[in-house]
Amino acid sequence: MYFINGLNRQYFTLFMQNWQLKYKIGHNYDCPANWSWQVDAMHDHDIWLVCSGSGRLSCDGVKHKLVSGSSFIFKPGVKIDASHSPDSPLQVIAVHFELADGQPKELAGGEERFYYKKLTNPEITAGILRYAMKNALRNRHEQADFWISAAVRSFFESESRDSEAEDEIRRKLSGICGEISASPEKAWNLKEIAGILHYSPDHCRRLFVQYTGVAPMEYVIQCRIKRACFLLKYTNLSLSEIAGELNYKTIYYFSRQFKKVTGIPPGQYRA
Repeated sequence: MYFINGLNRQYFTLFMQNWQLKYKIGHNYDCPANWSWQVDAMHDHDIWLVCSGSGRLSCDGVKHKLVSGSSFIFKPGVKIDASHSPDSPLQVIAVHFELADGQPKELAGGEERFYYKKLTNPEITAGILRYAMKNALRNRHEQADFWISAAVRSFFESESRDSEAEDEIRRKLSGICGEISASPEKAWNLKEIAGILHYSPDHCRRLFVQYTGVAPMEYVIQCRIKRACFLLKYTNLSLSEIAGELNYKTIYYFSRQFKKVTGIPPGQYRA
């Protein structure tokens, strides 16, 4: 019997006895610009992993923002509605599977029809899923079952991480987010934010997206528009004065950005 990375028969047998899943079909998807996905009721179990891109997905009415590392286990019956940003198309790995005898308790029974998890290292799970698909294509069905079982099982286990380093990152990001929120009118830029955090601009952007769901400058814009909403609602400042308060060079740029974030012009918001 063929085993990847020297897995021994005893471990393989023990693993499969305690966690048995059957690989059905899997695929890598490079979603086109006009991609969307609607399912009234999922027919089988599916593990679904976003490798890159951005979008949104609703499971039984529960909305999720899709970014790299967004991962789901869908169970039969779940209703799905999803789409993505045409300028940031999704790359997804999806593998359908079924439960064998001695189905794992995490997937058996219960009212939950889906599970969501934001993976810190999605490339690891992506590699495991690709092992499953690769073995299935070579008709190594037992190995395909093993790897899909490993991928699904890892979904329910805590990821190994340095908790102290994780806490430090969260503390630093929380601090800079607080500074931006308190002074959104400041001429923030990515290089300055990265310098305060002692990260490179690229790494700073990745961490911001990972922990807040948005890029640093997008967070700045959100804070400015939030302050603008407050000023529009509770003060008599003119649109031009509010734009100046928030460091916008022109009222036209302020109005355009306000509408982009809120969906309506600032004058209509005030009215």
